[in-house]
Amino acid sequence: SVCWMTMPIWFCLLPSRCHLCAQFRCYPCPQLHKGGENERPCIAGQTPTQADELAVEWIPTGPLAQRLLMGRSMQQRKLALREALGQVGPKGVTIKSPAEQEAMRRAGHVVAGLLEVLGRALEPGMRTKELDRLAARELKRAGAIPAFLGYRGFPAVVCVSLNHEIVHGIPGDKVIQPGDLVKIDAGAVVDGYFADAARTFVAGDAPLGVVHLVQVTEEALRIGISAARAGAKVGDIGAAIQGFVEPRGYSLVREYVGHGIGRALHEEPQVPNYGVPGRGALLRPGMAIAIEPMVNLGTWRTAVLDDGWTVVTADGALSAHFEDTLVVTPDGPEVLTRLTAS
Repeated sequence: SVCWMTMPIWFCLLPSRCHLCAQFRCYPCPQLHKGGENERPCIAGQTPTQADELAVEWIPTGPLAQRLLMGRSMQQRKLALREALGQVGPKGVTIKSPAEQEAMRRAGHVVAGLLEVLGRALEPGMRTKELDRLAARELKRAGAIPAFLGYRGFPAVVCVSLNHEIVHGIPGDKVIQPGDLVKIDAGAVVDGYFADAARTFVAGDAPLGVVHLVQVTEEALRIGISAARAGAKVGDIGAAIQGFVEPRGYSLVREYVGHGIGRALHEEPQVPNYGVPGRGALLRPGMAIAIEPMVNLGTWRTAVLDDGWTVVTADGALSAHFEDTLVVTPDGPEVLTRLTAS
């Protein structure tokens, strides 16, 4: 029994269905693939460290795996494994074919639906890990793969960041309080293609200043998307966002930016939320990017907590975050991570 890539049943080089437990997954399969000397955990979605170990231990026998790995140095084998697992993007800006764009639409629809479900479920008194569990169930029901789980070792299905936490918060035992700003960043993989989006929710009622921060951030995303037109430059996106946000007294995070997306979660080009008009990569039809303004009440500077993931404002001020994945078309940007037409 081999997969469509002609791999042995114990080796999955790209996100695919586990051939023993029949689960479609891009993260470590809890089942062991039995097979004498070839008994190993499913490789799909392993962390870079695990992929490195497997690169050392394994010399795959499938024809495609041989073409990818045989005759290469150990460093080249590690890189090939990481690329196949979506942990390293393709080099340079890629143009997505109509078929690739359709796969990304399906992934985007899953992400949009997931964020709608999580937003409706969110309420004061719940723990952030409850949102993560719900996200895992929803993605499984949709037949999609979690884009974040295991990515560079990230331990959860979604990122949940509260108040002064900007991005990459790890869901856990934190209890959501009335008035909290709850940022949920979610990603999914469908047929090997990624989509990524984020929303900021207010748990219950909040002061008008907090609500205004959220509104400004969401509008900044809309303005950035409007600037993502064929023939424009990446700098036009950042300049449009910056020109809207900063005159209103808010700051934009500069150390974390948007990105290209497609076969990997993070591809070129980087898409900053600030910039100079007419600078940066040329936007061409078929390019897929994720735009994600992160807007702070105080300074733009950030810090990372001891967990190695959670990014917070350096001064403890509140932050909001919105993100959508889009594809550039001749007729304007097509947002893939909204349930309504863009």
